[in-house]
Amino acid sequence: MIPAQATWDGAAPVGHDDPIVDQLIAPEVANRCKTVFACGPIAWALAAPTAKSLAALNADTDASEARDHPCPPTPESQDPTKIGGEAASLSAKHCPMDGGLLVLRAIAIHKGVAYYFWLQDPANEREVEPLDRADFDALIAAVRLPD
Repeated sequence: MIPAQATWDGAAPVGHDDPIVDQLIAPEVANRCKTVFACGPIAWALAAPTAKSLAALNADTDASEARDHPCPPTPESQDPTKIGGEAASLSAKHCPMDGGLLVLRAIAIHKGVAYYFWLQDPANEREVEPLDRADFDALIAAVRLPD
């Protein structure tokens, strides 16, 4: 894990290696991917105070991902889930839309703070996407939000 080095203002573009995110880098696994010898997903997280609803945060985040990255303006799927016991949403999209990386995102709100989690696999292999989803599900299931 690489902890964030700066505070996010809640508006600046967010990327997986920005100093405003906590980076969670999985160990690379041999033979996980077909096009490279070893690969593994990259996850990142950040949090910011909010007075918005979960639906509003999802809409805002979709809009900023489309503005700041080559992502579609709406997710391919968006499912309810739980993070740390709180209602959350889990979105999936490919960035860019045609043949891009699978980007998974989960958002939860706890005590007026929005918690954001993302995962992508730089190998960009469709066959690995179920493993990426399982890894992301395990990651968000392990999250404990502060008291």
